[in-house]
Amino acid sequence: MSGEILEDPTWSPDGARIAYIRAWQNNEGHWVSHIYSVNVDGTAQTQLSSGDVRDWRPGWSPDSARIVFQRLSGTGRDDNGRFVDADRHVVVMDDDGSNQIALTEGGHWEQSPVWSPDGTRIAYVSDLVWLVDSDGKNPRPLLTGGAFWDGGVSWSPDGKRLAFARTEGEGSSIVIVEIHGLIEETVTDAEGWDTMPRWSPDGQQVLFTRQQPDGAQQLYVVDASGRRTPISCKPRGLDDYTAGFPLPAWAAPSTGRVKITVLFMDFPNAQATYTTHTEIQNGFSYMVQYLETMSYRKLNIEVDVVHRWWRAPKNFEAYLGVTVHGAGALFWEASAEAVRLADDSYDFSDTDMFITVFPSEHFGRALAGGRAQADGKTFPGIWMNADVGVDPGIPSPLGLMAAHELVHELGLADLYPWDGNIRGIPDLRPGQRWVHSEIGLMSLEASFASTNPTLDFVAPVEMLAWSRWQLDWLEPSQIQCGIPPGGSVTLQPVAKPGTGTVMAAIPLSRHQIIVIENRRKLGYDAAAPPDHQSGGMPSHGLPEEGVLVYTVDTLTGNGQLPIKIAGEIGTVQYDSFPVLKVGESITLRGYTITITNDTHPTYTINITKTD
Repeated sequence: MSGEILEDPTWSPDGARIAYIRAWQNNEGHWVSHIYSVNVDGTAQTQLSSGDVRDWRPGWSPDSARIVFQRLSGTGRDDNGRFVDADRHVVVMDDDGSNQIALTEGGHWEQSPVWSPDGTRIAYVSDLVWLVDSDGKNPRPLLTGGAFWDGGVSWSPDGKRLAFARTEGEGSSIVIVEIHGLIEETVTDAEGWDTMPRWSPDGQQVLFTRQQPDGAQQLYVVDASGRRTPISCKPRGLDDYTAGFPLPAWAAPSTGRVKITVLFMDFPNAQATYTTHTEIQNGFSYMVQYLETMSYRKLNIEVDVVHRWWRAPKNFEAYLGVTVHGAGALFWEASAEAVRLADDSYDFSDTDMFITVFPSEHFGRALAGGRAQADGKTFPGIWMNADVGVDPGIPSPLGLMAAHELVHELGLADLYPWDGNIRGIPDLRPGQRWVHSEIGLMSLEASFASTNPTLDFVAPVEMLAWSRWQLDWLEPSQIQCGIPPGGSVTLQPVAKPGTGTVMAAIPLSRHQIIVIENRRKLGYDAAAPPDHQSGGMPSHGLPEEGVLVYTVDTLTGNGQLPIKIAGEIGTVQYDSFPVLKVGESITLRGYTITITNDTHPTYTINITKTD
């Protein structure tokens, strides 16, 4: 064995054995590492894992019967010895090496697993801090983005708190959070990298490693209390499309001037027959009007339409991918190709976003998520007419569809469920039918029972107060955070709030919150937008006025229902349009919300804690 390394020793809780790592270069010159154990007197050295893998960071279960560790593996090695299709995941095995079970294969890389003091759960670091049952069931995120990937995680002796390393600027800090509850405390706050926290036996202090900017490493001990993060109505969200805060670093500006460049591109085997003016009609004018109104004029959109068709160098099949809905579609490479083609003749230096329009006679719908580079900057983009396999069509209005995709590039997540299978369908009473509704621009779904034989679909498209709060379109003074003094708050309509309170919010945890808002038949909720401007989908506006109550879970991802309206009788099903009127109340997560007064256009709401 060449260059053998022994590391990561850890004592079993019963004091009888030590697990450790043995790493070496095999006959092919590839580094491998396996888990070994040995009695504390040096006898009975046993190899517990094997294969072309790199196993390390073993940890014992509290009863000393099992070992958890992280594994790096792949489907083979390349010419440089790197794993092909590499995956880092968490594995559990019995203390003799048998019954090895991979708990978290695939997806994000997972590491630094540690057993809870009661042995029922394992915490680990991925893009977030996660918890999983010790049998691999019920994986769930505990914390939002920012966990340092190699910073480690540690349980408090009583199992009620976790310490981990969070990336902070050019370094990392040690953070302590409650497993159940709202409290989060930053206990170190220095330049450099603070990692690998370990609790004292009494749970009062935390040991950690600090690497200074000059590379020097030292051990420190800190009290297990520090700068407490105030409970606010801006819970941290995912680092991607999010229902929380802050917005992703890659997102376009949500306030001030935003310049959008519009390009057109077709393909050798899918050529445009319409002019660029015919292709877009008046859709982008509607998009601008709508979004500037939703932002209460805090967003100033400038659209520069470059009226010419560029021809891609390849047939459209070269740019295809599969969407989250399983459909074949033109992917971001196609829209980035349009930027490359236009770069020689167009100055992108002040572009904040771009839109690529493909020919509607060959493609349909729209997508977001593209990135392109030109003139020394990177900017996000969306593309219209993206899906293949649709019937050849004529140019259709792009207004609301373009606005929806554009707001994705401001950082917001889809609020409708991508997987239709998660919808349960309760039985209806005789004479009833389901009416599908999509509330707000990001399509918060609510199918409700109705006896109206002509009503099939409604789309009250005034954006949710929560979405506007995320985008910095509401002022802190317009938010009632927590139970108000006396328990009552008067809410202005979200469509025309003036300077009054627009949203009441009740934090439930570090990442869950109840939101209450006033929906009136005002603004874009008053009636259906004209088909020729909005996107061609006939609908009614707000079917009933009232107070909308919903919960937000900022650790739930794009298309996975991060927002749920209160009162559902099935998944996104309701026995009526889900707003509360005067005299009605709902009890939700330990709070009762009652509508006590309707003085048009305001509603007065009373909030009481019930447990």
